[in-house]
Amino acid sequence: MAGPRLEREPDADAREQAVADYQSIRAWSEYLCEPLTLEDHVIQTVVETSPPKWHLAHVSWFFETFLLQPYLSGYQPFHPRFDYLFNSYYEQLESGYWPRPERGLLSRPTVAKIYDYRRHVDAAMERLIGTCPASDWPTVEERLLVGLNHEQQHQKLLLTDIKHNFVYNPLRPTYREDLPTSDVVTADPLTFSTFDGGLVQIGAGDSGFAYDNERPRYRVYLQAYRLADRLVTNIEFLRFMEDGGYGHPGLWLSDGWRVIGREGWDAPRYWERIDGEWFEMTLAGLRPLNPGEPVTHLSYYEADACATWAGGACPPRRSGSGLHPTCRSSATSSIAVGCIRRPHRQKRGSNSSSAMFGSGPALPIFHTRVIGHRQVPWASTTASSYPIRWSYAGVPARHRQTTCAPATATSSIPTSAGNLRDSGWPKTLYERAAAVYRPAPAAGGHASRGHYRPVSAA
Repeated sequence: MAGPRLEREPDADAREQAVADYQSIRAWSEYLCEPLTLEDHVIQTVVETSPPKWHLAHVSWFFETFLLQPYLSGYQPFHPRFDYLFNSYYEQLESGYWPRPERGLLSRPTVAKIYDYRRHVDAAMERLIGTCPASDWPTVEERLLVGLNHEQQHQKLLLTDIKHNFVYNPLRPTYREDLPTSDVVTADPLTFSTFDGGLVQIGAGDSGFAYDNERPRYRVYLQAYRLADRLVTNIEFLRFMEDGGYGHPGLWLSDGWRVIGREGWDAPRYWERIDGEWFEMTLAGLRPLNPGEPVTHLSYYEADACATWAGGACPPRRSGSGLHPTCRSSATSSIAVGCIRRPHRQKRGSNSSSAMFGSGPALPIFHTRVIGHRQVPWASTTASSYPIRWSYAGVPARHRQTTCAPATATSSIPTSAGNLRDSGWPKTLYERAAAVYRPAPAAGGHASRGHYRPVSAA
């Protein structure tokens, strides 16, 4: 006589996948920290960064606070004061939080204790996923999705913070010596695509993961514009510099002119000139500047000045959203900045770069990806955010109303033409990190911020 038939719970597959996803993403955070010494885990070189050990603990605090304590019966927090030390600045919690500028002043808890904390949380999370009542599972699954995307945000921040810490050191230490160099030396000539404008939708769609501030989608009106088909390169920005771009006040917003004078900026954040040659500090150490790679580590002010010099402009975020329907406009993403608004103004400076960008009845359009730790007033940033700048292609000056294009890590950006496209230049910072530090994803999985499906183990 056949025994009773054992049926799987309806959500059994989802729970098994959730455990696999959780393990994969948690392991990836620790993999990023493997090249670090104990001392590297502790330092904080500027208020906008955090020590690597803080990142490792904070993402664990998220799971402990929003999943384990409310939903795992009998759960005991690892330490009674970690809720204070590793809360970023969630004001709705009664614990309060340790001041952000002082995260690098604490030698305790030790790095070893932080990894013990992670093991404690991991074991409890796997128990929660496997045993929570079916009535709780929809909420647990939803919060888990947020938590995993949150940890992936901090994986990007780990890399940017580690880089800033190493740049601060005059010895110019290397994070990884085995990182590949780009084969791109010369980009294809810049060409432009024309867009008619009209009513377009921006914001995240109904399917897939998105934070609540990325929804709902809504319609905006765009004027006609033209967009460059690839990112602005180092050599093109260098031409702006050599033409006196940093010394020409007519190219700069008034606040930007004051900032570069006060801070002494005369080149992108991680460029250095040694014996007449330009170098760029990377996670692989100091390397000769590659002229064909996209220029990065600029403030919005620098991107705007270069765009003005080139005869174009930085547009409202809606131009990028209209061009790329998958763009998620977020003012609270960990690597986004809010729109920087300024009044209408007349066109500044002259188009001294027509030989580089061409000329015609419509203004040339300028598209650059700009990333870096440079503070700019009015930037609306939130949890663990840095002024990582994105600037989409410009529109004629008479149409300029808002001037920053906040973009989440999943925002689509045009791949570069020709050699840049062939090089497989990644679309997001996280995808670039995954491509550089990790084997290709397993079939059916990827590691972008907007979807937490795991990549294969390193």
